[in-house]
Amino acid sequence: MRLGTWNCQTGLAANWEAIEALNADVLAIQECEPGIRAQVESHDGWACEFQPGRWHKGLAVLARSPYEIEAREPAEPFCISTAISGPARFRFVGFWAMTEKDVGYTYTRQATRVIDQLPDDGVPTVLAGDFNASKSQGHLRNVQRLAARGLVSAYHAHHCVDHSAVEADPTSYYLWQESRRYHMDFVFVPAEWRIHAVEVGGFKDYSRPGGMSDHVPIVVDVSEEAIAHG
Repeated sequence: MRLGTWNCQTGLAANWEAIEALNADVLAIQECEPGIRAQVESHDGWACEFQPGRWHKGLAVLARSPYEIEAREPAEPFCISTAISGPARFRFVGFWAMTEKDVGYTYTRQATRVIDQLPDDGVPTVLAGDFNASKSQGHLRNVQRLAARGLVSAYHAHHCVDHSAVEADPTSYYLWQESRRYHMDFVFVPAEWRIHAVEVGGFKDYSRPGGMSDHVPIVVDVSEEAIAHG
């Protein structure tokens, strides 16, 4: 199964071919436009949950057949929690850390609230999104909180990289500048899942001046057998 996250910034409809090219089964998408649910579901086999965010944009969770969005669970304005069913059943939480003035909490506090509210019900959980943070003490404490819940960043686990280190693969380019690079988009998965591959999009494909977004997607391949028996 293939999971991912991408802050598409310039809109989802205009970048639908890029979404299809990711070949993902379940995705968190940030900065997509209102009304996108109908547009997504006009494509065969796709389902979508959307909620408004800021700048007349929002956050969405997309699922592609044979995976379905079984239900939408209670969530904060900056996240969508969904129950996913199909070949495997799990919880997929899409996250978009917005500015404090929009939601009343700092970037890292938003993530803390999401983590603290994850149900302890035995359902495997994925948390994926744009955290707008990477090396701050608040973010590193959230990584520890997730570890205590049995979740690891797929990128860091797969590449054996510490969260305090500088990652070789940025996910965000501030002001669309290749030299101002950060790794702030994450897919956290259960530690017992088998991670087969992690792919991070390239600057030239997504974020060059005039490109699709100042963020690039990150997608993760995990073993369905590991999910079914984890």
